[in-house]
Amino acid sequence: IIPVSDLRGVATLPTVTINKQVIKATYPLTPLIHSLTYVEVALPEIVISQLSASVSAQPSNANAAIKQKNQATLNDPIKVVIELALSGISAINTVPTGNNFELIMQSNWRAPNFIGKALPNAKDFSADGFEASWQNQYLTVANNQYLTQCLSAANNRCSIISNAFLQADSYAPEAAIAVADASIDNTTSVDNISVNSFGVSFAEPNDVYLQTERTMKYALLLILVSFGTFFLFEIIKSSRIHPIQYLLVGCALLVFYVLLLPLAEQIAFWQAYAIAASACVGLIGWYTYYVLGGVKRAALFTTILAGLYAAFYGILTTEDMNLLLGAVFCFILLACVMVMTRKIDWYKVA
Repeated sequence: IIPVSDLRGVATLPTVTINKQVIKATYPLTPLIHSLTYVEVALPEIVISQLSASVSAQPSNANAAIKQKNQATLNDPIKVVIELALSGISAINTVPTGNNFELIMQSNWRAPNFIGKALPNAKDFSADGFEASWQNQYLTVANNQYLTQCLSAANNRCSIISNAFLQADSYAPEAAIAVADASIDNTTSVDNISVNSFGVSFAEPNDVYLQTERTMKYALLLILVSFGTFFLFEIIKSSRIHPIQYLLVGCALLVFYVLLLPLAEQIAFWQAYAIAASACVGLIGWYTYYVLGGVKRAALFTTILAGLYAAFYGILTTEDMNLLLGAVFCFILLACVMVMTRKIDWYKVA
């Protein structure tokens, strides 16, 4: 059986190849377990005989050749290939069963989020995707016991409510199998059992909305640095700047965020960022020419503001070092302000 949380995402029934024999999957006429949505494939006779070869007991010496043949057949690997096309998939969960379970997953997705009761034993990341492998015998044995108990329930009264099978917004590792046995007096007893699963959810790395959200988190820092630069010009260069002028510059800085997301939905994020930043820097640079009363001062402030936007973009596009670079950048800004204001007599300024 091949459980799928939402069969609407299965456009065409999967094709299963067992030892080079191609079989088309079908929908189950009578589900084995209630609340479990899946498609199924009937095993061919050769595989069934291969799986049941070990139950043949051959006590006499005359049947030694048959024993060896059955043993050789039993040891032959059974290769199963499933071609399943899914739409709208956000995660793959696996419930390990059998005597010896090992899962190896290869994908071209660059940002996997490993979920469930077991992490991969080995994982490798590259620019082309990732590869991970799981093997946990304890979880496999426990699942075998739970599913055996579930399938042996009377009157087929067994239901699975596992997150590995059901569609859910959160991928919590907890799951349960509810087994209900109907007794003679029509009373029902329910036993909740945890089923073990693990897998991968596919996170969106640095998409348009995430990058815009990260940009907005630095909005307060950008505004404070811009106002701080204005204030330093006012103190060091003895320029008089009115609060209304501070307000107008702050509004121009906020317009950057208003422009960024609509542009990013239409064009590439770096292009949207460049256009929005250039427009705001150009507008503020033109305005500071009249506020600060000089080309050099306006050019210096414009250069500082453009450098801030460029630095923030470099931080935003870094996935793994984002927090570290942001902290280092804040430290450098604070150090620059302290160096520039080290000789100012703040009592005199006040």
